[in-house]
Amino acid sequence: SLILGVIASYSQNQTYTTSSEEEHLWGPISNDALTQAPYAEWYEESIKDYYPDNDIQMGVSNLEKMNVTIYLGTWCGDSKNWVPKFISLWNSLGLDTEHISLVGLHGGRAHYKQGPEAEEKGAHIHRVPTFIFEKNGSEVGRIVERPLNSLELDIAQLAAGIPSEPRYQAVSYMIDFYENHEIEQFDHEIDQIIDDTDRINSGIYELNTYGSVLQSAGEFEKAQQIFKLNQKMYPYEPRSHYSLGVSHMGKEEWNDAKDCFIEALKINPKDPYAVKRLHDTNEKLKS
Repeated sequence: SLILGVIASYSQNQTYTTSSEEEHLWGPISNDALTQAPYAEWYEESIKDYYPDNDIQMGVSNLEKMNVTIYLGTWCGDSKNWVPKFISLWNSLGLDTEHISLVGLHGGRAHYKQGPEAEEKGAHIHRVPTFIFEKNGSEVGRIVERPLNSLELDIAQLAAGIPSEPRYQAVSYMIDFYENHEIEQFDHEIDQIIDDTDRINSGIYELNTYGSVLQSAGEFEKAQQIFKLNQKMYPYEPRSHYSLGVSHMGKEEWNDAKDCFIEALKINPKDPYAVKRLHDTNEKLKS
């Protein structure tokens, strides 16, 4: 697992080191940092065989008026694949890279998808990379994790003012829910939420990842609600019970945590994580 190591600063760029001695960028990143070691290898590999689709009209005059913030992880395969391609496409269109801002997010559990100064706060980042397009200070669209169609087509649609819906619509639904409801309304609305998100949810890990991001950001009540929702939607997946149990542990709700780990072990009796967590929880209940 990733751990926070000694922080080093190189001009604009801050890094952290993992337990396996890997260095990753964390926080605002200069536009040339990814083309330098140790990141240059995967950056160059990504664009080696990438040739933008010139048949798609990109609406360059509209893109010139936009700023793009890219939240990425230098530890993340999708970031390594799509961020270099995006920058290459941007350059091929003759657009100014000063309109691109790069922000590296942490990959370790304690700071999961967080910046050192919470640079991602308010941007609703739950997957990396996330490309946020702004015009006159307002968001006009985003690409989450990877393009929905193709990189060129998704950007062309953004430039035309008709952006595709980003991936992970169940998370988007919950973001809208929390923006328009008091957090206390969740329990009363949970059945309706399940009905509304059943067909747009991509699987157990969509909401599980979102809950983990909320928990790392200190939004414990929301995180627990998301894990509770996931448990109801995926009752036969041990991960849904396990994640809810961990959130109960974080709030020192030991009996509730124990119940969750027992449920996880009923589905997979050999799950080493649930076994360990159940042991830890039982120790807490004895003390």
